[in-house]
Amino acid sequence: MGKKIAKLIGTSKSFTYHNGIYIGKYNDYDIVIKYDYASLLFNMYLNIDKIKSVDTLNDLMAKENKYAVAKFNNNSLIITEACDHHKDMPQLANKILDIVTNYLKDNKVKNICRYCKTNKKTFLAAIDGSLIYICDDCYKDNIIKYEKINIKNRNIKEHVILGIIGSLLGCIPGIF
Repeated sequence: MGKKIAKLIGTSKSFTYHNGIYIGKYNDYDIVIKYDYASLLFNMYLNIDKIKSVDTLNDLMAKENKYAVAKFNNNSLIITEACDHHKDMPQLANKILDIVTNYLKDNKVKNICRYCKTNKKTFLAAIDGSLIYICDDCYKDNIIKYEKINIKNRNIKEHVILGIIGSLLGCIPGIF
């Protein structure tokens, strides 16, 4: 069902579904949508530079859906919207995404990289088991960090005999 819903968000095939989240580009902005089945809410995340007024954006969204609320914190615009059924989410999301992205374009707000917070071209990459939008420089930095951690982990020496002796000594108090 997730893949079918992903096709309905944005233009055809602009969103993909992966591990409970919908990821895609909409009007040149990176969008991540997470639907919460327990609370019947979904959140849309955009990484952008400074926004003039969230209140104006909230007023614009309230005209379309009074249950849509935006907040801006640390270069992340989070839009929360209520949705009674998961299958209705694409229709509601598309309307709000139109309003939000048009507002951002009109105010010349740029899409930014999540890590370095600069206006660079981003692409979808798998980092630490999750898909995110990231610029090429930050991706290379993350690859280097990952390789250093792997090298460090490979150099850890195991002491099998001492481990067996320690486990036997540790279980003696439990026997008595």
